[in-house]
Amino acid sequence: MNEFEALYGLAEPRESPIIEPLVRRFAPIGGFVAYGALYSVLPLMLAVSAMLLIAFWLSQLLHSPEGHLLPPWAQVVICSGALLVFVLSYAPLVLWARSRRAVLRRLFRDGRFVQAAVLRVDVVPVRTITVTRAVLAFQTKAGPRQVAASVSGEPPGLVLGAPIPVLIEPSNAYSAAFIAGRAVPAR
Repeated sequence: MNEFEALYGLAEPRESPIIEPLVRRFAPIGGFVAYGALYSVLPLMLAVSAMLLIAFWLSQLLHSPEGHLLPPWAQVVICSGALLVFVLSYAPLVLWARSRRAVLRRLFRDGRFVQAAVLRVDVVPVRTITVTRAVLAFQTKAGPRQVAASVSGEPPGLVLGAPIPVLIEPSNAYSAAFIAGRAVPAR
């Protein structure tokens, strides 16, 4: 049984063991780690700024002459403050990752299937693999909509005008196209 068959027969809201693996595949933890590595520049800058600000504030408060070390407890306060700022500055990244997965969970749990038609198919060779990008068009209550889905290889059923099932959720920018029975992100 493929992913389309596993989801299509279930009534909304779907409660299935296949939903969590799909959510993890559409929003893998590796992607969030990569964003976190790029994002770490901001927390480091904030932590250093906090460290300097706390050190300046404590030196003024303790009337420490220039060039003299602050007492050990003040150094602990400085480092603790910088660490706290560093940890708290990651909160937006964590909240974004959780909200992204919640949106995808809602798509697979509450989404409805529509029939899309393939408008355009582009086959792009990338080094040693082939990537097929398809533009799909379908009708929603809000009007016509188009999404693009990419898949590795050249699936046999992906030709102009071919019907492709797409899972949509009206309040969701994400959708899932089922190409050859496998769920593929479509936006």
